[in-house]
Amino acid sequence: LICVGTSVASAGEAHFNLTGMLIMCAAETAEATRLVLTQKLLTNLKFPAMEGLYYMAPICTFWMFGLASVLELPRALREDAFSLVAPNSRLFGLA
Repeated sequence: LICVGTSVASAGEAHFNLTGMLIMCAAETAEATRLVLTQKLLTNLKFPAMEGLYYMAPICTFWMFGLASVLELPRALREDAFSLVAPNSRLFGLA
């Protein structure tokens, strides 16, 4: 439902990008799969929701940092994107 709504909203966008749209649909599908599998884990092992999050968060963090370091870090270093942090440290801290 979210993918369909986003597709309809972005169809009239002047700079529509099909690759970005497909990546967004894949991300939504992966998130839905993760939620279903987490619910199965919580049901079968009788975990409360916070305890399930306690076990799943480190794994998700590991994969997110791993993929970001491969896909995004080289470009950020090449374009010196980290130089934006020092002059805007308060905004980065609030974010």
